[in-house]
Amino acid sequence: MLLSIFVTLLAIVAMLATLLVVASTGGFTGRVPGGADAMGLVIPFFAAIISAVAMIIGAWCCIGTGGLGWVSDRSGVVVLIVTCVAFGIGLAHAG
Repeated sequence: MLLSIFVTLLAIVAMLATLLVVASTGGFTGRVPGGADAMGLVIPFFAAIISAVAMIIGAWCCIGTGGLGWVSDRSGVVVLIVTCVAFGIGLAHAG
């Protein structure tokens, strides 16, 4: 029960950090700021890192409880798949 609440909180943190990245960059549709304005990019950069780390920790907690057992019967395969997907989503934040 407590682990479920922790994973839910991690998912909420990951979602809010992702929304912060999208809101602060305009969905990566505008020009990249240069010069002194480029210092503002540190916020979306760290928000993307926080989102990816929260997602990976939450996914690993789900693996530990058997919540992702439907992916494969072998736990090593599940860890590899979930970690690769979470890292891929984290790298997608970087644009």
